[in-house]
Amino acid sequence: MCLSLLNRSHPQVQRSQLHFVDDDQTIATKAILMLVKMFLIVLALANVVQSHQTAMVHNVDDLLARAISQTTFGRLHFSASNAVVRQDWIVIHPRSTARIVRRDLPVDIAVLLDCSEQSQSNEVLVQQIPATCRISGLDSSLIRNAIDQLGTAPLLTKANGLVQGFIRQNDISEPQGLNPDVQGIANISKSNVKSLGLVDWEATAPVALTVQPIQPRHMLRPDWTYLMIGMTGAMGISLCQWAIRNGARSIVLTSRNPSVDEDWLIETRSLGADVQVWPMEIASRAAVGSVISRINSTMPQLVGGCNGTMVLNDKLFLDMDAQGMNAALEPKFRGSQIIDKVLGDQDLDFFILLSSCAMPIGNPSQTNYHAANLYMASLAANRRTPRSAASIIHLSYIADVGYVTRQDQSMRERLEQLPFCPLCESDIHNTFAEAIRASRPNGRDDPFDFAINMSPCREYVPPNFWDITTSSWTLSVSPFSSGIYIQHIRLTATKFIVDPTISTEWPFKRLYRTGDQGRLLEDGSLLFMGRLDGNTQIQLNGVRIESEKVEGAILAGSDGKLSTAVAAAHKDRLLAYATLTTGISLTETEIKQLLIYASLPLLTTMQPSKLIIMDTLPLTSAGKINQEAIQDLAMSGQPNRPISSSGTINRLILRQGELRLLWKKVLGGPDRSFGHESDFFHVGETQWPSCACKEP
Repeated sequence: MCLSLLNRSHPQVQRSQLHFVDDDQTIATKAILMLVKMFLIVLALANVVQSHQTAMVHNVDDLLARAISQTTFGRLHFSASNAVVRQDWIVIHPRSTARIVRRDLPVDIAVLLDCSEQSQSNEVLVQQIPATCRISGLDSSLIRNAIDQLGTAPLLTKANGLVQGFIRQNDISEPQGLNPDVQGIANISKSNVKSLGLVDWEATAPVALTVQPIQPRHMLRPDWTYLMIGMTGAMGISLCQWAIRNGARSIVLTSRNPSVDEDWLIETRSLGADVQVWPMEIASRAAVGSVISRINSTMPQLVGGCNGTMVLNDKLFLDMDAQGMNAALEPKFRGSQIIDKVLGDQDLDFFILLSSCAMPIGNPSQTNYHAANLYMASLAANRRTPRSAASIIHLSYIADVGYVTRQDQSMRERLEQLPFCPLCESDIHNTFAEAIRASRPNGRDDPFDFAINMSPCREYVPPNFWDITTSSWTLSVSPFSSGIYIQHIRLTATKFIVDPTISTEWPFKRLYRTGDQGRLLEDGSLLFMGRLDGNTQIQLNGVRIESEKVEGAILAGSDGKLSTAVAAAHKDRLLAYATLTTGISLTETEIKQLLIYASLPLLTTMQPSKLIIMDTLPLTSAGKINQEAIQDLAMSGQPNRPISSSGTINRLILRQGELRLLWKKVLGGPDRSFGHESDFFHVGETQWPSCACKEP
């Protein structure tokens, strides 16, 4: 048994915080949990009520009232909102007059424990109690204070001792009368949890959670200035309008060559806002310093800024020159660096950097763009001190405003193949508000790195999937991690098995059966040998790649130019081997462009670094592509060398001499030669002569 400060199905606690309960309990576990919860409330109340003080408990459950009355307190009174209570309780009807309530209430109440449900009104009671009275409800803060003062394990131990005494004192030996109200986590709401109710966290179905967007009202102030760099386009104008609606009145828009509609500026002035549009070269420290000095001397205090600059110069890294690299690096890398140094330790409410969702997953031909965004992410992390605000937003593509709306339809079609979901204008506003809130650390370990509208994962990934701790092909799973298959109880029991090396420190440790084949090498490392179900996989840089998905994407993106494609690993790179369709020829440049386009739907880890065109691919004796031969070719250190169509040497059942004589007799012809590399479908030309082979 343990106490968790967070609402979660698998709490993570230290062993010292556990309280072990005897297995020979005669009362049901749910009843015991209800009684423990009840006495935790009693102990928490006793923690705030001193021996000489008067306490009153309002609208309490009958069982909880019995427990409180049997525990040593100072002067104690019970009250309720209805007349169906014990004779010695105080009745305070919700519609009672203030004079009647003052007459019935004790004059020296120091602590009021209000156990009322949300639907019950206690306004008249709260108005008539003394101003010095401390009011507590049945919420987590009451028990949390007791934990802070008494400690988790001692509090649980004491509560369990009171439970055993309560059972003996009230002669409770059967679960009759102890029927706790148990709510499933999928059906629970804040209003239907009883004071002594329990929550069943063993959910086998997804739980719906409604998360309200942040309320931006009063987040921005009219007497402060906000600097929006590179935000003179449609998205920047939209964010400015949102900021003005939510309190901002002084905004500076900058760009290298700003162009803003004058009618829009007139409209902002009619709303009482002062929007200034200034030119600024963000990669020039002198230009940035001049703009900051101008703001400090002519406008209210600068308290917030956003760098939304972007320059795209897409090209393969091998074909990129220094000028192309710097074109994308300067506004994001150099510009953010300059702003950080010019602002120094200036006290800001927020400092937001705009990045792209393509950065976490990668995108072909955007090495310079990704490098710039990665620097911005590290800069945001390094800036986060009590006096230096920073946060970063990785945006998906925006469908209804900004850059994408100015491009042709092919741009959107390519973006739709990536694992992103489109954003709308309101998504940008809500995320910007979240980034403002998260920009200041405020002593908390809050997230500051937002990647919005990434497509959800469609496959279940077991917890600690890459935490390999044993030599067999099972994975160690923490006893408190969420190791379940949703709605598949039997599959969970099959896949998550008991660890044979179980220890007393982790008595609930489980192993996850992966379905992989492997071999333990002499140096202690594990060699991946494929899947038990026969699926073709490649292990590269610790990541398993479904080769069929890579091959399918390459063939689909070739528009029929390729007839066959095979993927293979070469050291830390992924290669693709392919054959051309009859009558098709490609130059080296065309092959590179084909690979870039065909790799768009693939994750970065699944994108081949090179496409190698071959005359023929190696085949097995059954006429299928020889995957082992392809992999041997890739690992040979000469991935481009020619290879015979038969690939690697097959194991022979017959001796080579006998096999050579047999096929020479069947296929005939003195000019034919046969060896271990010969292939029936190339040498034999037809299968009909094999009918001449008869058993002796």
